Amino acid sequence: MFFGKNRDSEILDVTKGPMLKKMILFTIPVILSGILQQAFNTADNVVVGRYAGADALGGVTATASLTNLIICLFIGLSVGASVAISQALGARDEKEANELAHTAIATAIYSGVVVGVVGFIVSKPILELMGTPKENIEYAAKYMKIYFCGAPFVLLYNFGSGILRTMGDTKRPLIYLAIGGIANVILNLVFVIGFGMDTDGVAIATVMSNVIASSLVLYTLIKSDNCCKISPGDIRIDFNRFKRIMVLGIPAGIQSAMFSLSNVVMQSSINFFGSAAVAGNGAALTMEMYGGFVAEGFSSAGMTFAGQNTGAKKYERLKTVFYQANLLGAIMTVILSLIIIPSRHTLVGFFITDSPEAVKIGCERLMWVFSCHFLATVMTVSSGCLKGMGKSFSSMIVSVFGVCVLRVVWIMTIFKLYPTLSVVYAVYPLSWLVTIIALWLIFIVTYKKVVFGRTQLNI
Repeated sequence: MFFGKNRDSEILDVTKGPMLKKMILFTIPVILSGILQQAFNTADNVVVGRYAGADALGGVTATASLTNLIICLFIGLSVGASVAISQALGARDEKEANELAHTAIATAIYSGVVVGVVGFIVSKPILELMGTPKENIEYAAKYMKIYFCGAPFVLLYNFGSGILRTMGDTKRPLIYLAIGGIANVILNLVFVIGFGMDTDGVAIATVMSNVIASSLVLYTLIKSDNCCKISPGDIRIDFNRFKRIMVLGIPAGIQSAMFSLSNVVMQSSINFFGSAAVAGNGAALTMEMYGGFVAEGFSSAGMTFAGQNTGAKKYERLKTVFYQANLLGAIMTVILSLIIIPSRHTLVGFFITDSPEAVKIGCERLMWVFSCHFLATVMTVSSGCLKGMGKSFSSMIVSVFGVCVLRVVWIMTIFKLYPTLSVVYAVYPLSWLVTIIALWLIFIVTYKKVVFGRTQLNI
């Protein structure tokens, strides 16, 4: 067995003993990874905003919802791989975990090529359909085409780091992200300031940083000595394992993609107010992403911990996982909002120096959205725990209707009657609250059924 064999090969076991300390130690590097990633993205935006202007900054930020829409469906498959491997580890089935890991890496490579080709082709046409302001669209299209050329490396890093985190190794993905991110910042300065490039320079730097980070992750998996060790000659798609990853991952991917689709609709509504709104909204969104990575960190912990205990059939521990992950995530998000919101004018102004109107709009969004971001954290963590339990489809259905459908209906009705930015922003906390209620009901009902032996969770 590889559980506790030695420091290098040890796999985190959360199926016995107290979980609070393990959850905190697991989550901190994941959160730091997200914050570090966003810090490097922030550096991208600062360099573009200060040296290429607000229109170029709007071009980069206007692509966020669209790039996420295209790529998130496949990144969702990495969630399926992580859950499947976590459940196999909980069940102490090392052979299954190894086969799943090899299938996951092969899936990342093949799907990355598909994402890259599709993204490159549809970038500009969809930006036009979104009504991206003419001042921003050429910058945005140039950025997206180059970014999608690096899609295979984006997915390889996500799948590979997901495997490492499932084993409890959350530190090395953080280190590799830092190395790639530092390279990204340096290359930004070289391309944008040194060579006079704009969004194309930022995109090239991003692709090169992803190449570095994904290569380090893959090298670590190849050199590993535990049951998830990757042998290059064995990287292939096993149909049975691929099917299991699809069953768990496709709902997660659709959920993420639908979230991104609703954000495309929201972005289109914001585009209606012009380039100042696009730039201000993008600067505020940069701040909000820090809260989003806190949510993803505890969601990752909830998914891994719930996955192992589901695989081990220790269902009574699922309640502890669910409540501890949600409580810790909500507390940390509230603390973060108490730091960012009082400093919003300074923070938004740091990104935008040539448009007071854009700064005002960015501050307005932070007040409406980030002050309630703890609700987004609870929603994300609850969904992650359900995925770990194998309830990806239920999580998808609830999230699609609670967030995506509600937001689209809101924009098509309430926003049409009252076309203001405040009305656009108000739907965020409303959609989070509605989704939380439904997710918690699913968890409570499922937990009671499995604990009292009326049903079994499928793994």
